[in-house]
Amino acid sequence: MEQESHAVCVVADDDTDFLEQVCKTLVERGLFAEVKPFGHLASALAYIQTHAVALFVSDIVFGQEPLTSECLTRIPFTPVILMSTYCHYFMKSALDVSQNKNVIGFLPKFSVEMVCREIILARAVIKEEGLERAALLETAKICKITLSRPDLTTRKFSDVLYSEIVMVTSSRKPRGLAFHLNNSSKLYYLAQGQLESCYKELDQHCPGLFCLIPRTGIVNLRNVELSGNFLQANRSSFVHRLEIPSTFLPSLQKVMAGWSK
Repeated sequence: MEQESHAVCVVADDDTDFLEQVCKTLVERGLFAEVKPFGHLASALAYIQTHAVALFVSDIVFGQEPLTSECLTRIPFTPVILMSTYCHYFMKSALDVSQNKNVIGFLPKFSVEMVCREIILARAVIKEEGLERAALLETAKICKITLSRPDLTTRKFSDVLYSEIVMVTSSRKPRGLAFHLNNSSKLYYLAQGQLESCYKELDQHCPGLFCLIPRTGIVNLRNVELSGNFLQANRSSFVHRLEIPSTFLPSLQKVMAGWSK
């Protein structure tokens, strides 16, 4: 693993043994020039405010003191990965800090090896996409929309992650919107949905990730590529294609060029 010159990773956790093991493993992997451990949240935040830090990895709760959205506003330009052993802390804190655009990951503390592997993967995404886009893509992995998949006898509902949406098109039968997903060849549906209102909901949580093509559909810019007059899935083993009106192609090309930068 190629080490980045002067790249510092700060790890904060009041579980001394876990903190020591994570830092030791990260040092052995050689991704960062330095890995600094902190057993207290306040001291970790104080250090980051006065030093250049490539990544901050932190437990969510220190004793009775949670890492809140207000804490993260002090370090707005430092990528943050949050960890927790307990699901209820995870759910509460995920909602609280979702407005902080520097949060790029949420990790359950199952094992040191798993945590370190995810830290390395997250760091690679930051380098490739930049902080703002990495945070946006992470948000898409936790935001969900409830959709149905009708069959012959009943209608089953499922929560679908924004990150799995490839495109959304109008549907006549059943009436509403059809969702084409990365992980499925079958369509999911939003009954009585309208393209404009659906786009507003998606864009509210993940601004800039989706593009509305008037009277045609909605596409996840991360999951499609342009081929002639068609948009097609680029991260799926299933075929999803959408024909684009020629009048909208110039606008779409500009949007996709901006996304690919």
